[in-house]
Amino acid sequence: MFAKLLPGIVDMVLWPAVRRRTARESWRAEHGEPLPKKRPTPMDAAVRMVVRVIH
Repeated sequence: MFAKLLPGIVDMVLWPAVRRRTARESWRAEHGEPLPKKRPTPMDAAVRMVVRVIH
């Protein structure tokens, strides 16, 4: 049972965290300063959730 839950956990939690960290480090390397914080709009958040659920 855990083997079936693990991909979902990785997909919903770990993968977005790794992608965000990679983007922040790339920005810092190119611009020499931290990435400006930007909150997603409600529509962006909804689209991301739909994509994650379908994937």
